[in-house]
Amino acid sequence: MNKKSFSLVLNLRVVLFFVALETLTVPLVAMSNKIATQAVIFMAIMGFVVAFIIVMVLLRLLKQVIINNSLRIFAVQLSAVHGVWYLGVLAGILEMIMFVVQDLLFARQWDDYRVGFASAFISVGLTLILYQLGARYFKLALVLVSATTKYTLQFAGLDIFKLALLFGVYEFIVCPITGWWIPYQDTQRLMMAIFSGVVGGGSGGLLLYLITRFIPWFRPKFHLASSF
Repeated sequence: MNKKSFSLVLNLRVVLFFVALETLTVPLVAMSNKIATQAVIFMAIMGFVVAFIIVMVLLRLLKQVIINNSLRIFAVQLSAVHGVWYLGVLAGILEMIMFVVQDLLFARQWDDYRVGFASAFISVGLTLILYQLGARYFKLALVLVSATTKYTLQFAGLDIFKLALLFGVYEFIVCPITGWWIPYQDTQRLMMAIFSGVVGGGSGGLLLYLITRFIPWFRPKFHLASSF
């Protein structure tokens, strides 16, 4: 089995992705907050549904962009990308874990910064471990298809830790910002949720860009393992 590895160095376009992600998710969270906070189970379900829908939409929009730029990104010209649905499911699981962890930590009177970091670190780490186990034992993974080879996207243990740490730092900044809507109601709540999503996603995305660009240690590696 052949393997290709490449380091994650984000560019400024990633800021637009995080702005879109937060601007789409935060208003949905804000508008459903009264229902979801009645019980942790409702919060978990809401997190799964919101993340699954939004990530599926964004990934389907980005799939052709990834294929068109695959030679520059992966050093392999791709013809197709399979398994986007699986990433949507994992994104839902990640958000579900994050919401439950946040609920537990807020109940212990943790502040927004610590809750943001801990919830992202735990949820991203656990989800990536789940992904790696699925890829290794059940052949569930993102599959990148070239003219001659199929590659499965995989992660090593240290890279999982680095990604969890990166997104912990991201949420350390973003969590306090994306909660700006909490004191508001109705239309004002929606408008503030959109605004906080733009500011939070932009700030967090820019921070990740700067970290991966100027601090090499924080660049996790992605591994492409050929299937044949």
